[in-house]
Amino acid sequence: ARIPLIVSEPNVGMIRLLWWKERLDEIYKINKVKNQPIIKCLVDIINGYNLPKKYFNQIVKYRQHDFNQEIYKTSEELADYIDNTTGNILRLSLCILGYEDLTAKDNSDIAHLSNALKIMYVIESLQKRNFNQHPFIALDILDSLASKNALEKLDELV
Repeated sequence: ARIPLIVSEPNVGMIRLLWWKERLDEIYKINKVKNQPIIKCLVDIINGYNLPKKYFNQIVKYRQHDFNQEIYKTSEELADYIDNTTGNILRLSLCILGYEDLTAKDNSDIAHLSNALKIMYVIESLQKRNFNQHPFIALDILDSLASKNALEKLDELV
């Protein structure tokens, strides 16, 4: 999540994400990695808690969106991004806590919680960062806010 904040060029960030993808592939395919302390720790955690690769892959895949300057067109696109990043971090956390068999309701609850967490983070960070000019508010929400009194619309969302 920090990569867009610490790189000066989107291509450098994409290379870092590719590096993580390759390391995850190594961990899950051959269960042997180069002599890198952070990766060795990750191997121990993945093996110790039997963490599914799919969550890591989705996080890396969806984080690529952080480097293009497109605005999410719909709130559903934004919710999908949030669920596949923040939501999957929550799912991995639940696996570590022993909750391995998540039901459809569990996943729905995780999606709602991850959306709430991301919204809080975006609001908190609006004054501190501009996310490389990458807006994290979907166009349909912005259009809706522009077409109504903003305070009335915010009351409807809450």
